[in-house]
Amino acid sequence: MSSMLYVGTCSVCGTGAIGVRVGASPRCVVGMCDECDTVWLDPQLQDGPHFPEQPDVPCPREGSSLRHSPAHWASKAEAAAAGWGGAVIGETDSIG
Repeated sequence: MSSMLYVGTCSVCGTGAIGVRVGASPRCVVGMCDECDTVWLDPQLQDGPHFPEQPDVPCPREGSSLRHSPAHWASKAEAAAAGWGGAVIGETDSIG
């Protein structure tokens, strides 16, 4: 498990936390469910849900992997720089 900033609970699976995720390309910062990998493109969770294909879970914006390194859960500084800082409601341990 790793620490994750979250912005809400997934409306698709109903149990996962939506964390701020940085893709393999740092140009891709999204909200991603740590359980079902559903993705939202904006901090208000209006642009989504998107369902990227497994196993790479490509970013809907530019195609880099949201699953494989160097993809990672965003730090507070990364979330703020990408415009997600104001949407963060807490920090928790990630399932995936």
